[in-house]
Amino acid sequence: MKNPFKRMFLIEVEKLIDSALAEASKKAERASVEGDMVEKAKQKEGIRIKTLGTILSEEIKKEADSIPEIAKMPKVYVELMEVYMKRESMEKNVSFLNWISKKIKQTQIDNLRELKYARHTQDARRIRKMFYGRAASFLRRSRKIFSDLFELRLLKRLPDLQEMPTIVIAGMPNAGKTSLLYRLTGSKPEIESYAFTTKGLMAGYFESATFMNIQIIDTPGLLDRPLEKRNSIEMQAVAVLKVIADFIVYVFDLSEISGPLEKQVSLYEHIKKEFKKPVIAVANKTDIIGIKELGELEKLAKEKLIPISCETGGGIKELKELLEERAKEKKIRDKYFKKI
Repeated sequence: MKNPFKRMFLIEVEKLIDSALAEASKKAERASVEGDMVEKAKQKEGIRIKTLGTILSEEIKKEADSIPEIAKMPKVYVELMEVYMKRESMEKNVSFLNWISKKIKQTQIDNLRELKYARHTQDARRIRKMFYGRAASFLRRSRKIFSDLFELRLLKRLPDLQEMPTIVIAGMPNAGKTSLLYRLTGSKPEIESYAFTTKGLMAGYFESATFMNIQIIDTPGLLDRPLEKRNSIEMQAVAVLKVIADFIVYVFDLSEISGPLEKQVSLYEHIKKEFKKPVIAVANKTDIIGIKELGELEKLAKEKLIPISCETGGGIKELKELLEERAKEKKIRDKYFKKI
């Protein structure tokens, strides 16, 4: 499904005011006007009022119209939106944008009407300045609303997610996460632009023989080290992943190329604690001679692990079957379907 936030047009208030003022001034200076000094002043100030008012009103309306209707949004995107802004706040803010747009337009009409009766050049300037002040005041008093909405720009770069059971892959760098995604889906993963990591989000899908398609997501650079080492933007990314994930597949690296087993177990415990989602743990690179024994890792992790080899494909069939079984669990079924 398409990301409904991609078409959002979001305003930075001060930039909008500055650009609108500059355009109003430019149009007035270029305009050819006739009549005595008072008439010329009225025409020039009228151009400024019309230009500024129209730009502000139309740009604000454009923002309001670009925000998707919550009632028509797929559930997964509503949940993602609520990581940043609750439904009630979103609806209230959109309504307020429409109100500001209409208010500026009406103020523009009122001031243009008053401008007709100006008898001195000073009166014309006063009316224009009064309009500028009122219009800027409407926006600046609502700065927090525009600022909060501007934060939603991160949602614009979310990938097109499918509404289906979703697995998020975690594990240390070089543990074999991307190779596992490839093995499970049988195809090269799609790499999507993502708001929180320069490496991109990788998404793939495999068709269950008995149930439904399953979406698998690998997030390079996000779930490969403890979350306390994240910056604020990355933490927002993790919050998004917590919404998307139905369960986690954690990849241990028996070769320890990605790090000592103790460090891998520490990250594993951290992911389980933070996500509070079901976790399936796999031990990758079982085909390599001279690696640590699986039993040693299971003892450290205090878990029974699924041995796999992304190099040879060993254990992948069994893992896929387990993933299909987990996707059929009632809690996950009910998330996507009323009846199965």
